[in-house]
Amino acid sequence: QIIIAIDCGSPGILRDGFLSGERFDYPNIIAFFCNDGFQLIGKDITRACQENGLWSGTMPICQKKSCSTPPIVSYSEIIQPDRTTNETVQYICQDGYQLHGSSMLKCISSEWQPTPPTCEPTTCNDPEPYFNGYIESLSVNDSLKYAVNSIITFQCPMNMTLRGSRISKCQINGTWLPKIPKCEKPIPCAIPGLPRNARYVHLRPFMQKIPDGSHLEYMCENSQHRQRILCRRGKILPKKPRCYTGCHVDNEYVNFSKTFYRHRENVYYTCKNNNSLSLKNETIRCINGNLTDQPICQSVKCIVPHMLFLRNIVNTTIPSGALIEQDSSFSYTCIDGYQPSIESAIVTCLNDSKLSHHAQCVPRSCKEHPPVITNGRTIFHSTKHGSIARYRCF
Repeated sequence: QIIIAIDCGSPGILRDGFLSGERFDYPNIIAFFCNDGFQLIGKDITRACQENGLWSGTMPICQKKSCSTPPIVSYSEIIQPDRTTNETVQYICQDGYQLHGSSMLKCISSEWQPTPPTCEPTTCNDPEPYFNGYIESLSVNDSLKYAVNSIITFQCPMNMTLRGSRISKCQINGTWLPKIPKCEKPIPCAIPGLPRNARYVHLRPFMQKIPDGSHLEYMCENSQHRQRILCRRGKILPKKPRCYTGCHVDNEYVNFSKTFYRHRENVYYTCKNNNSLSLKNETIRCINGNLTDQPICQSVKCIVPHMLFLRNIVNTTIPSGALIEQDSSFSYTCIDGYQPSIESAIVTCLNDSKLSHHAQCVPRSCKEHPPVITNGRTIFHSTKHGSIARYRCF
């Protein structure tokens, strides 16, 4: 007797999963499993090859696992793309709160990992380890933390100088502003010599050094302004006291706004004559007794236009291209059959270096009205060159 094996064939491919069992003939059984991050959906996790050559049950599927709603963290906001496996959510604390723990949670095997963070009220660390003096303030708790808006003051020992702000405030981001200062040992400065034309103001007799952080004032001759030098850690600022000289100004062609300008002061002026013009637009300044530039005034002049013959002009009293002074004039003559474009053939140079009008000749107008006819009338609007007259009988 020949026994023929009953073969059910492959049950199919389980996407995102796999099956166990190597034989697909009767009466073998296969089982279905999903890859990590997926779960089996279907009532049959196993299937058997039956005598009729068909597999029992139905084919399951593997579906991506999802996580539940992310944990709620007080005083935070969640940035959440979606809740599918391998996706993440991010926690951001509200203003005035600091995040403790991991800000990112990941959906792994349908669970959010790691443990959710917490948002605690923002505090500033104790500044004492960073300051080498005395702090006048009390911490709000035993952990030496300071709440937002806490204010502390700093003091240095008698023989030291504070460098920085004497007070600081705890900010909403957990930092101290202004920055924590420091105490430094003072280094006095030797009193520097002054220029010959200067003297110290209120300098005590026999004083040879300036205390660190103090200043001295001095005045220069011909100046009513006090200048200051500062001692900073053994160094004089600015490095060398100086006196700058002002400028006495005088010019026969220029009206200055005053006769003396201080060092670095702008110099303002106008030209004395109405027919004069400043040729320089640059700002002039007084620098240590000298002007940065000299003001220049020059008479206003106009240029007689070139190539006047192109404008039907036959002659001018001044050659083309010549310069004429302000209020000076020239006249021109038109060729036969032409007349000046305006009544006057005299052109004047104005105070802005421009001519009063263009020298130009236009065809001559008719001197008389068109003739009158008997038993009719004449219709015309102008006697200018090119005008037309019409006649109409009664």
